Amino acid sequence: MRLFHQIPDFELEDQDGQVVTRDQLAGDYLVLYFYPKANTSGCTREARDFTCRIDEFKKLGAAVVGVSPDKPSALTKFIASRELGIPLLSDPGKAYAEKAGAINDKGGILRSTFLVDRQGVLRWQWKGVKVDGHVEQVLDVLKDLYDAENG
Repeated sequence: MRLFHQIPDFELEDQDGQVVTRDQLAGDYLVLYFYPKANTSGCTREARDFTCRIDEFKKLGAAVVGVSPDKPSALTKFIASRELGIPLLSDPGKAYAEKAGAINDKGGILRSTFLVDRQGVLRWQWKGVKVDGHVEQVLDVLKDLYDAENG
């Protein structure tokens, strides 16, 4: 779904307990994805898929960041045990997920991905994501956006 509005501001701790804000990620494209729980099968596959393709995202000027309700210590273990190459942010109360519209009817995380342009404008979103083939979908849309903006 194509959209054109600012994503909500955030201040969330990363896997190292450092606060990360939306403004710190400004200037690049941002792929912000929400997942329910570290070390579960679907969340692990999604994180590994993004990690395996991270060089392609970087070549297109994009940062990829995952968000879950897990505590920073759990995120650290997840990154280490799965050899992930992407930063993860902790949203333990799911307040940011709710502001972003990534909560399902039962109050859990709705697997969602948001593609934000260099000006902080939300350009595309996927909700209720199925893991298989998702990273390729995001890359395809990012490539189109990159080509349109950079000729």
